[in-house]
Amino acid sequence: MLLSIAPIIHEPDDDHCAKTHYTAIKSVLAMFKKAIKQCDFVVGDNCSVNKKLVKLMSVPLIGCASHRLNLAVKAYTQQHEDELVKIQQLMIKLRTLNQASKLLFRTELRPILRQDTRWSSTFAMLQRFFELREHLDHEDDTILEILPTLGETKKLKCLLEDLKKVESASKRVQSTDATMWEVRTLFDALVVDFPSFEHYIGGSANIVGNPNFEKTVTKLQRGRTLTRPEKLAVAALRSNYGADDASDEDAGFAERALKRARLDDENDTYVLLGAVTPTSNIAERLFSMARALIGLDRFSLHPIMIEATFFLKCNCSYWDVSTVHETLE
Repeated sequence: MLLSIAPIIHEPDDDHCAKTHYTAIKSVLAMFKKAIKQCDFVVGDNCSVNKKLVKLMSVPLIGCASHRLNLAVKAYTQQHEDELVKIQQLMIKLRTLNQASKLLFRTELRPILRQDTRWSSTFAMLQRFFELREHLDHEDDTILEILPTLGETKKLKCLLEDLKKVESASKRVQSTDATMWEVRTLFDALVVDFPSFEHYIGGSANIVGNPNFEKTVTKLQRGRTLTRPEKLAVAALRSNYGADDASDEDAGFAERALKRARLDDENDTYVLLGAVTPTSNIAERLFSMARALIGLDRFSLHPIMIEATFFLKCNCSYWDVSTVHETLE
């Protein structure tokens, strides 16, 4: 459910710091008669702003798995940067008018450029290079000057095979029904093949904001039994968490101790377990949709109209024609 997509900066001296985000979240929740203390966790990139934000909210941070994987692959491909720069230059050359017209007579495939923000564009560019290789004009000196050598091509071929493994795992990680334990299993498998990935996608990597919470959620989704410290780590997700706090205040010490023991022996139900997502891709897709809506010629579109459009679009399952009719009346 989308609650808001409104800008959080309203004054000239405002910025996108953690405190500004905290105030914005608090004000939006107040509109729906909710308190910020009712938030149990935050899913987002492992950036300093988000880490500061969860400290203000006193909740655990689940680092976006896609973001961590992107950092791992970018670090891994750094050793092949010289070869990748050549491929990028070649793709740019093939997009020029003369080279594009030559390529048009030989294949329907078009050059793909690498983007700085997503490693998947590197994979797509590399894959397209090997698809276009046989269609290139090898008698053109301008092409031969930037074409990788046989040794470089061999290295790029090995890199492509490695990235195919990562691409397979990445598609599953980005799926809407991916769970924490599935992502953890895929990441562990990638670390076995690519040990350098441990620094970013390892279960105890320094980039992980709250490793105990993530490990416990993964353990729960696998159906494993939790220890008492692990139960405390995910206590906010438990269905009976905080339900009897008021009555416990009036109970004696012995009664409270026995009651806690009985609750520990019961099978706890973690109703919010399915809501714990391993990535924040849904938010990134929303921002991409907003960018597509505004486009290049609609910068004058008021933010309120953008928010209203996406509020209706993202929450379409909560309203229908009858709701519109009742509103108009």
